[in-house]
Amino acid sequence: MITSKYRIWYDLYITLENDGSAKLHLPQAQIDRIELTGPDSQLFEVVSGYYPDPEVQIGGQTSFWIRFLGDYSQSKYLLKIKVVTSEPDVEDHEFALALADCNNQANTIVVDQSDDWLECDIILGDVFVTDNAELTISNIIGFGAGANLIIDQGAKVILDNGHLTKLVTPGGVV
Repeated sequence: MITSKYRIWYDLYITLENDGSAKLHLPQAQIDRIELTGPDSQLFEVVSGYYPDPEVQIGGQTSFWIRFLGDYSQSKYLLKIKVVTSEPDVEDHEFALALADCNNQANTIVVDQSDDWLECDIILGDVFVTDNAELTISNIIGFGAGANLIIDQGAKVILDNGHLTKLVTPGGVV
């Protein structure tokens, strides 16, 4: 944590490991290696000078730092991170980062009709999709520790370019 007279920033250290069978190549220009998008992306930055290396050997690692610049006026912040590769046969690696006040009340959500989830969100309680209901997810949904998605027989959950993920605590492994 870095403290200034007026603001507290949090730096998040992210390590990438190449567990593939070939050397991994990222773009030569640092700025092109990491893309930050999502509803709160303006509140995050890659720390200058702390981008991942352009080459990662088999079994090797590289790291980068993401800095949160927000003021914690919201109870949650969501960020999509893309590690861009420069190889045509290797897909870019995308994942989500969520900062949340997990002390908030974990309310149960019941979906009992058709519902579309278009926004990124963090769910701290259980989600029940009841018989004959349909839930379409078109963005990233992060489930907190102990939260579950429970789908009744006859119900549908459709991932339309959506992603489900489990949240981990700082220092956890994704």
